[in-house]
Amino acid sequence: MATPPYVFPGPDLPYTEWRGIQFLCLVTRDNLESMQNFQLKDGDVVIIGFPKTGTHWMRQIVHKIMYGRGERCNEHNDYVLEFTWPDRLPCQEELSEVASPRLMVTYLSRDLVSRGLAQPCKKMRDDPHFLFVKYEDLKKRMCSSVKRMAEFLDQPLSDADVQSILQSCSFDAPSEPGTPLSYIKRKGVVGDWKNIFTEPQSEAFDKHFRETFEGTGLEFEYD
Repeated sequence: MATPPYVFPGPDLPYTEWRGIQFLCLVTRDNLESMQNFQLKDGDVVIIGFPKTGTHWMRQIVHKIMYGRGERCNEHNDYVLEFTWPDRLPCQEELSEVASPRLMVTYLSRDLVSRGLAQPCKKMRDDPHFLFVKYEDLKKRMCSSVKRMAEFLDQPLSDADVQSILQSCSFDAPSEPGTPLSYIKRKGVVGDWKNIFTEPQSEAFDKHFRETFEGTGLEFEYD
């Protein structure tokens, strides 16, 4: 039986407010309060990113690298740390029963996540436990990006494995049955900000970005 699509907040749907931030109704106060005490294990893999930055795409690729190229990435192993999916336990509780290595996602900022993840960007850059993957690199140089992720995860891939991942996880590839949230994925086009930001908003963001990321060594490509 097909899984019905999840319902996300709209103007008339509830949301959770925490520390002045509004979250999806899938995020509960209990989850947020317990986040900083969530225990990470050796071998855990956590994908951290802002919403709408290719997080589910990244998760699909990492899942293939970690668990096998033929394994499907579906809603039953979609662990977003701060979420409670409909008719399920909070993801943090479900993860306590999952064997290592565990793959999970969070959209939370550094001040809200588990203490094991709460490091400044400059420290992450030099920490071998963190890998920065930029959306533009993944989009333009997917093959080398997949190999880089596999090396970081200590998961050797053959050329055939890499090609299998490229074919099944390409942004243009059809979504696998049961892939969570496949109906909300974006265009996957670098430069889509032009359809969202006004010119003043773009300039304000660029200024904020320069001030925030100065000295980190991170550079991004914009169309």
